[in-house]
Amino acid sequence: MGSFYPFNPNLGQEIQGLTGQVVPVDMGFVAHYQSAPALGTNVAVHADIPLTAAPQTITTGITSPAVPRVLTIKGDDAGMTGNVVLHGTDMADAVISDTIALNAATEVVGVKAFKTVTSIDVPVQSAGGNNVRVGTADVFGLPHKVYNALCLLVKLFNAATDAGTLTVNATDLCKNLYDPAGTPDGAKLLDLFYLV
Repeated sequence: MGSFYPFNPNLGQEIQGLTGQVVPVDMGFVAHYQSAPALGTNVAVHADIPLTAAPQTITTGITSPAVPRVLTIKGDDAGMTGNVVLHGTDMADAVISDTIALNAATEVVGVKAFKTVTSIDVPVQSAGGNNVRVGTADVFGLPHKVYNALCLLVKLFNAATDAGTLTVNATDLCKNLYDPAGTPDGAKLLDLFYLV
């Protein structure tokens, strides 16, 4: 799990305006979020799940990511279709789910960062012998909802400037994501400094 460090957390103060009226000021702070994520793999959450003639909900054999991150699904046959629904929690422990459509044998990346994965709903098989695996992408969740992508002040990977991308969402914490340009390996540090 990463860590974050707030500075100047003076929220909800008031100041005297030029005309004498009291003006409320919502003061933010600079957050520093640091983690050392491992490289994502397409079996990091669950190895191959055999599909059957009926939908299934899988609750065993699941490994939650060590750092909140976006998940992936991958089938093993050119004809595979249907939705895989991932259930779990975000970084604030709120319950979330992400529905991802199978695209034959292509790995498909979700849109939400999971702290934990509690169950996986898989569709019926398209043909005998179909399997679905669930993995992790190299896209990571933030512990805050960020107002604007320009609020990202400094982004470092392995102590050097990183050219990655921040995606923000004012409503859903799990959709505040950072996609680094550097390649995670479980040792190199990812450092993000941003305004919240």
